Amino acid sequence: MFENGIIQSDQKFCIKNSGQPAVYLTGGTDLSDPPVPIFLRNGDLLVMSGEQRWVYHAVPKVLANTVQLDLPENIDEFHKSYLKSNRVNITVRQVNLNDKS
Repeated sequence: MFENGIIQSDQKFCIKNSGQPAVYLTGGTDLSDPPVPIFLRNGDLLVMSGEQRWVYHAVPKVLANTVQLDLPENIDEFHKSYLKSNRVNITVRQVNLNDKS
């Protein structure tokens, strides 16, 4: 089944946080469910499975300029500046286009 442009699947997926720390809110499958805050640091990896794959979630706050990152020397100033005040999220999910469920 397709929902919000994503093929529904029971496969786990992961979220990698890079850059500055952030507050991640995970809720329920209904907007009235209370959110639970999770503190994400540079390098943290969240693995989502089961019902957690379909909950409402958000990152309401990035804690800019709070962590000194060990960045490679060859990174340019634009990207250094960006990573000092922002967070980069990488999400990896398996999608099986042949899955008819």
